[in-house]
Amino acid sequence: GSLLDGRLAYAATIYKGEWTNQVIQQRVVALTSLDGLPVGNILTLLTNGGLTNLQGLELDATAIVTPRITVNASLAYNVTEIRRYECVPCLLNITGSTSVTGNSLPGSPKFKGTLFAEYRQPFGNDADSSWYANGQFIHAGRMYTDETNLAWGPDRNTVDFRIGLQRGKFGVEAFVLNAFDEYYLTV
Repeated sequence: GSLLDGRLAYAATIYKGEWTNQVIQQRVVALTSLDGLPVGNILTLLTNGGLTNLQGLELDATAIVTPRITVNASLAYNVTEIRRYECVPCLLNITGSTSVTGNSLPGSPKFKGTLFAEYRQPFGNDADSSWYANGQFIHAGRMYTDETNLAWGPDRNTVDFRIGLQRGKFGVEAFVLNAFDEYYLTV
């Protein structure tokens, strides 16, 4: 929808569903020996998962604050729950059980959000030409590393900046991603 004569646009989505027969990547440590020394190899297997419940809420709003300043914000709350799945690596390497029922999907944060602001200024005599500068803050909540939910990566917060020139469909820009050089474990 929109408000304020179109200067504020917003959207909201509520969802609930079941994900069946998903393909899940599993890692299994296979121990072998080389010249009498133990060697661990990590094998990656693709398996067919059972059933996962998904539900959540997503919100998005964009405001034209002035003719030159635009602000956007988004927020997502996502819940995943594994309902049926046999985790063979869990039995062999981690927990001694194949059951991960009730756990969350790995790599799926419960909370995500962004905040974006842009300043855009026309230049020259061409109404189709402008320069711009923008920045965005991105947050992703804790993500589990695998189906056991025993280990996770911390919340992630990054900031990006861009500055550029645009003329019609063409543009050039310079950008800095992760401007404050934050490092996080890959999940």
